[in-house]
Amino acid sequence: MIGSKYRSHHHKSIILSLAIALALLLALGAPAFAAGAPWAAGQKAQTAQALSANRAPLPSAHIGEARQAAAVPAVAQPTGQFERALSLLGVQQQGLLLGVYPSGPLQISASELERLNAWMEANGAAKPVVIAGTFMDVEFPNPEWNVSADLEAAWSRGLIPFVNLAAGTADAGPRTAQQIAAGAIDEAIRRWARVYVQWSQGGAKVAFIAPLQEMNADWVSYGLDPENFKLAFRRFQTIFAEEGVAPEAVIWVFAPNGWSPPGHEFEKYYPGDAVVDAVGFSAFNFGACAPGDGWDPFEEAIAPYLRRMQQMAPGKPIFLAQTGTVAEGGDKDAWLVDSFSKLASMEGAAGIVYFNVAKPESGAPYCNPVDWRVYDPSRDSGSQGFLAGVQALAPTAAPTITFSYSLFVPVVNR
Repeated sequence: MIGSKYRSHHHKSIILSLAIALALLLALGAPAFAAGAPWAAGQKAQTAQALSANRAPLPSAHIGEARQAAAVPAVAQPTGQFERALSLLGVQQQGLLLGVYPSGPLQISASELERLNAWMEANGAAKPVVIAGTFMDVEFPNPEWNVSADLEAAWSRGLIPFVNLAAGTADAGPRTAQQIAAGAIDEAIRRWARVYVQWSQGGAKVAFIAPLQEMNADWVSYGLDPENFKLAFRRFQTIFAEEGVAPEAVIWVFAPNGWSPPGHEFEKYYPGDAVVDAVGFSAFNFGACAPGDGWDPFEEAIAPYLRRMQQMAPGKPIFLAQTGTVAEGGDKDAWLVDSFSKLASMEGAAGIVYFNVAKPESGAPYCNPVDWRVYDPSRDSGSQGFLAGVQALAPTAAPTITFSYSLFVPVVNR
């Protein structure tokens, strides 16, 4: 039986850490954190420009009190949205894409990714980091500064933000999927979306957004409620459309945990091809840091979930949305080379976003902190296995991925 070691690390702790970091910046009087930037209401983009007249709506979902929770979505035609995001940054799509989570909020830590790219280039790795991973809570304070500051910290460095957009970790307290689906945090989502309209500039800038990541796990307050999660997922999208976010400005990601408690397999949470642009999952090798069977190779930690995603969402690009390995209990370098090489050979695999962080993990009591890092920016040194693994993601080792998928655009009736 798959044990708790297959669970992802608890992101409630890292999201709270981000909140503490933001609070410290506020306390230090960072001028940009002062009481919110003045967003003029008249600057909101016209929703009509983002919608197409010939899109037929899908059937509505009806779940308990949340019957009216989500507006009716529609199917859009393939758009090349993913390739467009890369072209806006001047990045050519070659092989699988490489992303990394730095040690903290992007507005503080994105420079780590610049140093990582410089280190990789100096050591012969031809494939750079092009995705900057981050964690946010939709109810974090002062989104007028913090959202745009985090996103711009990545984009200005030539990186596409990959935002795990949670709820229930901010001062407002836990949020269930039913509450979110029924509209309890609509105003917070709207406020976030209004900032995103300003930042994305009608689609001139793009981010991956994974609403309510790891929803099939028991360590998030909105977890273990598949039907209300699906309504909540669509609710995020509908509110974004109502606030004028251009459809081409977001790549919507369904990002569950790979492992789940019995009965909560991620397939039960999938909102459907019509409302998802890409899929991804979290999978980690806890090695000897956690109770269980020990070292987890690619065939155990990653491959089963990737194959299930291939079956669940044929044709959708698949990301290893959160991943990492420890050194305790095995050969970290060998794991990286083996896993990256095998990932690059699997059908539908689109990219990997590596968790380059060292922190305590409640599910891994034998290591404190649990060190997932492949690069230490303070020493400008890193893993040779990571360098070799990255080479396996390049087109010389893996074919170029062709993205062909439908971009979700909600129908908004005004």
